Amino acid sequence: MTEDVGTDELTFDDLAEAAPEPVEVPQDNGESGIGLGTPTERLARIWGWSPEFFRDTEGGNGDRLAARFGDRLLCEADERTRTYYVADRNNLWRRDRTGIANRMADAIIEDMFRRAHELDPDPTKVDNLTDDERRGRSLRTYVQRADTLKARRNMAALAVDKYGLRIIADEYFDQDPRLLSCGNEVVELRDDGIRVRRRELGDRCLLATKVGYQPEILDSPPELIRQFLREFLPEEDRPRLLFKLFGHALRGGNPHRLFVILRGGTTSGKTQLVVALIHALGGYVGATQATIFRGNQDDKPRPDIIRMYPRRIAFLAEASKQTWTLHAARIKQFTGGDKDPQRGMRSNDFNDVAPQCMPVVYTNEMPKIIGLDPPTRRRIIIPTMDHTIPKDREDVTIKERFVKDPDVHAWLLAALIQGYVDAATRGMDDVFAEFPLSTNEAIEGMYHLSDFLSWLQEGEDPRLTRVPEAEWKVHGGKSTLVGKDELYRAYTGWVDSMGSRYDKLEKLSLRDFNAQLKENHGFEETHSGKPRWAGYRLRKVNIGELRPVSVLNPN
Repeated sequence: MTEDVGTDELTFDDLAEAAPEPVEVPQDNGESGIGLGTPTERLARIWGWSPEFFRDTEGGNGDRLAARFGDRLLCEADERTRTYYVADRNNLWRRDRTGIANRMADAIIEDMFRRAHELDPDPTKVDNLTDDERRGRSLRTYVQRADTLKARRNMAALAVDKYGLRIIADEYFDQDPRLLSCGNEVVELRDDGIRVRRRELGDRCLLATKVGYQPEILDSPPELIRQFLREFLPEEDRPRLLFKLFGHALRGGNPHRLFVILRGGTTSGKTQLVVALIHALGGYVGATQATIFRGNQDDKPRPDIIRMYPRRIAFLAEASKQTWTLHAARIKQFTGGDKDPQRGMRSNDFNDVAPQCMPVVYTNEMPKIIGLDPPTRRRIIIPTMDHTIPKDREDVTIKERFVKDPDVHAWLLAALIQGYVDAATRGMDDVFAEFPLSTNEAIEGMYHLSDFLSWLQEGEDPRLTRVPEAEWKVHGGKSTLVGKDELYRAYTGWVDSMGSRYDKLEKLSLRDFNAQLKENHGFEETHSGKPRWAGYRLRKVNIGELRPVSVLNPN
């Protein structure tokens, strides 16, 4: 079994074992020079100095803490929160959620007590005290006064303020989209493949996967993976292309500006796969609702959106057009590589950064996208998981084991990294060639013009029918084919009488209506007396047919 790594639990032992080795420094001449140089240089000057050098003051205690732990301690610049970050022995930075900064102060106090006892082992001695004994006695007296809750809490604060250890976390950690922190290593995602090496403090990795990178597991997949692929992805090349699509997003920035809609039935394995990927990729994935792609963003706090910014993949819970709609403008803004200002909770400051993640909506039914235009359509890719199992054969225990199994996580991570290498070295043409068929079929139902065309062609007596070319060319298009203006009048009547409030808000102009028929639905224009649509006949639509409520467009 593989071992999960990169958890949020961090103990003081993790930090103590990673403390810097003392360095050789010249004896102090009375002027410490601590205020000179960069923070790292200032800390280097005091590593290895004995506790006697530091003043017996709160500021001196801050120096002591910085000397021992300063290379592995940082603090958020926001004074209101005083959030500390510490690096463990494997050089992975973590947010201090368990009070390790305070335990650093405890360690310094214990060091001072220990040093006082070394210098003055017999506190009852009165006469003929040596210099060391006097120093130890003085140090013991100071530590007894300084051993308070307030002094301990101030120690780390004084250290970070004096030595320039404050940062803006969003601008400091995980700024290199080419680095993927896995286990005790980082995988460098290069243009020509990958390079695996030990993680360094300077990598500034706060995010990490839950498992290490084990490429050898691809040669002998776990049985749970074999069973999953047999049942849900049995096509020979489909798993490779799906993991190539997801794997290329491991390098942050969503380079192809994609908006992915993973579609499948209720027992198609899509949710099982998504949950397992979330477990495997740890901090590199986020999960929220697809409502972040609604049009109404105004200036209300959106911490859910802000949390997605630094991720590599954002999984979004299913959006069905029976429950809500998505907006093309938000999709383009989020995937366009531009800044997407959002306000955090209880803050008037806007996080003005560009999202780094590729959004993936996983859904049973296609969402409705308001304002869908050709530029947005080009960004949407819709892989499908078409194989389902009957409800009576569904084994929930297998699903639970699958999403929690470390070996499954290790295989998924290795498959994603292999997918990245495939994308980096061969390009993405085969992915785009595999999924456009699905995309073209699914795109039809994603906006209200498709609903209108479906209404025209529904039932045993459809309102809009196809006319063979030989027929309309023999009899003449003027008496056979629908005029562009006639079809538009039927459309506006349908929107006004049957459309939802979104349909009414998004009602197309004549120019946009005709453009979308050509670009999204393959209509071809011809002229016979006036502009007409080649190959389509429209019977007259009666007022009674425009029902108040449409099944396709509930209000």
